[in-house]
Amino acid sequence: MWRTPHEAMDPACQVGTVQAGGLSVMVWGAFSWHGMGPLVILDATLTGARYLQLLGDRLHPFVRFQHPDDIAVYQDDNAGPHRAIFVRAWFNEHAGGIQQLNWPPRSPDMNPIEHI
Repeated sequence: MWRTPHEAMDPACQVGTVQAGGLSVMVWGAFSWHGMGPLVILDATLTGARYLQLLGDRLHPFVRFQHPDDIAVYQDDNAGPHRAIFVRAWFNEHAGGIQQLNWPPRSPDMNPIEHI
């Protein structure tokens, strides 16, 4: 759309919006080359403890099923709960089955799950 210089800031030429329609739903999900994993609707803010529970209850069974004889590579977006000390300890404990991908912090443009 082309506007003249004086129209750019004219309120009559602008439409107000609310990001995300004023609602939000937080979900956690996983996928691999072999298929889609669980999609979990989170009913509360994600904390390190909740993330650790997701890793044990959802990610680990999914990885064992999808990659029974191989090491899976896991990518997250380096959010605060993903970097908790006990989460790192969990990945160290499961390093024989799940390898964590070194990834730049807050890079949604390069994060494939954002497109799913």
